[in-house]
Amino acid sequence: ADRVAATAHACSARELVWLLDAYATARCSVEAVSAEIAQQTLMRMDEFTLPELCLHASSFARLNLRYPGVFQALADRLVVPGGAGAQGLSARDVTLAAYAFAKLGFASPGVLAALAGRAREVIRDLTARDLQMLA
Repeated sequence: ADRVAATAHACSARELVWLLDAYATARCSVEAVSAEIAQQTLMRMDEFTLPELCLHASSFARLNLRYPGVFQALADRLVVPGGAGAQGLSARDVTLAAYAFAKLGFASPGVLAALAGRAREVIRDLTARDLQMLA
């Protein structure tokens, strides 16, 4: 874990997403790794695509890791004037983001409105599991 934390700065945005997702899938939370990934995420927020950030947020939620700065930065990307922030998100992306924001208690009205607006557009693509997560 120490090596992972020490080398996280060398990872691309996508690699950071994959790394945290692997920890979340294994349900293995290592504070030094999580903190470094969160710090790297904040420093390079603009390098992530919105779908990557949705998976990333879900990984934080699955590990019950609350990093307010990361979620505020993601909220800023989702909530933009004109509602264009959530455009292009898939049904799965919407589900992952909604789950993460709600589970960790970061669900602001603006974030929920942006995700709900996009959910209406992709509702036919939601799977039974997606609907269960959104319920």
